[in-house]
Amino acid sequence: MLFADILRSSRSSPATVLHKFLLNYDPTGERVHAFVEGAPDLAFYRHFIERYADASLVRMYNCGGKRQVYDTYTKVTARFPHCTRVIFMVDKDLDDIAGQSWPSDPRIYVTEVYSIENFLVSREVVERYFSDFVKIRTVVFDFSPALQRFDDQLKTFQKAVLPMMGWILTARRTGQRPVLSNIDMGQFISVSDSGIRRKRNSGRLEYLARVSEISLAPGILRQVRRNCGELRRLEAKRYIRGKFEGWFLVQFIKRLVEALSAVARQSGGSISVVVPLEDSNYVQVLASCLSVPNSLATFLAFHIRAHQQPSSEPRQGWLVTFLKQLFK
Repeated sequence: MLFADILRSSRSSPATVLHKFLLNYDPTGERVHAFVEGAPDLAFYRHFIERYADASLVRMYNCGGKRQVYDTYTKVTARFPHCTRVIFMVDKDLDDIAGQSWPSDPRIYVTEVYSIENFLVSREVVERYFSDFVKIRTVVFDFSPALQRFDDQLKTFQKAVLPMMGWILTARRTGQRPVLSNIDMGQFISVSDSGIRRKRNSGRLEYLARVSEISLAPGILRQVRRNCGELRRLEAKRYIRGKFEGWFLVQFIKRLVEALSAVARQSGGSISVVVPLEDSNYVQVLASCLSVPNSLATFLAFHIRAHQQPSSEPRQGWLVTFLKQLFK
């Protein structure tokens, strides 16, 4: 069989994901089984799960979307209602704000922010990226002003993207499901040394409607404004799409790398970037720069550390185990 044929036969689908799980699952075993939405989620969650369980015991499953994660949850728990060390990870998105409900279970982790990308867009991650992945020679920089600019520009970006999120929320509340993956943020926002600027053009709504494959009724702008007012009262990361914030993060870091390189050359130094950031890889690269989010730490500690022993055996203290071994 050709290599391409082997890969085709192993492509993920809801059926193959469930099949792989059934092959791997032992109710009395120590393996951890985690179901996620997509490829970036695999890298993101694996990085943190392996802090709580040995890497050899972790099995990850890419379900190919949120709905598919919930469908898999339904099928898995129908077969194994009391399964432990089996967890499901999904993004919140706008569901809680738009009124979309999903099954609830302690084994399902839902981000408190829009999506995992929002966790990564932080001062901490920017600082760690430049510490771990950007090598500076001959010259020393104080990054404090750049980090302060990041904080300021992120707030400006969040304000600039609010009308778009109000429009998306309005579409969701009218029962439509806009396709957001085709939206080019560069059509709306510019990132430059002078700051964040919302581009002024008259075709923005038409562009949104076209690429998101939906249409809003005439006169809906009043509702969009009301929804913007509602969102403005919330913490920004709860409603701003993570991939939009991620786009800003990549743009900011790229511009900072360019500026850093130019200043280093003027001072007789140089820089090299070990792993350049792109829209396609920043989640995988930056997961190692992030401290585990508190909600995720609590979830993983409960579902993994609380079940270190197989569920069919009682948990025993080290002294009892030692004495049993001594008097065998």
